[in-house]
Amino acid sequence: MDRSKKAIRLQGFVEQLYEEYRGLLLRNISRYLGSSEACEDVFHEVFIRIIKCASRLIEFSPNKLKAYILLVAHGVSIDYIRKNYR
Repeated sequence: MDRSKKAIRLQGFVEQLYEEYRGLLLRNISRYLGSSEACEDVFHEVFIRIIKCASRLIEFSPNKLKAYILLVAHGVSIDYIRKNYR
């Protein structure tokens, strides 16, 4: 598969993830942070990390992908709490 087709495929994959997991992630993150502004910040950081490794994630099974995304959200939420609530 040539480079442009891979890029289009990855872009579609990331867009699909955004649409599919946005609500779940925001609810999950809000359990840790409460503040909607902080939740949005953490959500965007989570998606930046997902975009960076999207080429590997595209091969994950749906269950493994969901678990991975929630694990990243948990880690980023904890990092945010450590950084901002000392």
